[in-house]
Amino acid sequence: MGGFGQGTPVEGSRRRSVGRPSLVAQYAPQLAQWLCEDPDLGGAEILRRLRLSGYRGGKSALYDHVRRLRVPRAATVAAEGSLGLGQSGRSKGNDPP
Repeated sequence: MGGFGQGTPVEGSRRRSVGRPSLVAQYAPQLAQWLCEDPDLGGAEILRRLRLSGYRGGKSALYDHVRRLRVPRAATVAAEGSLGLGQSGRSKGNDPP
């Protein structure tokens, strides 16, 4: 006889989500659009806009979701910094005299 957790996985089984469903998820397309239009949009302004749209979830859940959406931009900025590119997009030391 097998013990707990020793059975074979059921074919086609999905990972079970834990906790409550996300209230933020339904607003993800709108969040992505706002951040695409203005990548520096602040969290408080995003919360204000979502509240006007009917969002009744918590701030922490929203801020966590926004942080995940901002990750690609942060990686881009870090990559530019490691390449020595400034805001103008030119590499350091190549400014005209």
